[in-house]
Amino acid sequence: MNAISKQAMQDDENLQPGGEPNQYQHQTMTLHNTVGLVFMSIFSFVLLMVLARQQARYHELAARWAEKND
Repeated sequence: MNAISKQAMQDDENLQPGGEPNQYQHQTMTLHNTVGLVFMSIFSFVLLMVLARQQARYHELAARWAEKND
């Protein structure tokens, strides 16, 4: 997450057209729920794989059905 610094800058080249300083202070983020984040990431990846397999199976069945009806 970035926050805009309200400190005055010495360089005029770093000013935006409105005169606002364009300096960002990077902030670190601590994760207190890392286990939940990892679990949800793995769960979403598994769901994505299941969806890809079902889509491939549906495509195969649709191709067979189209071949049968021709």
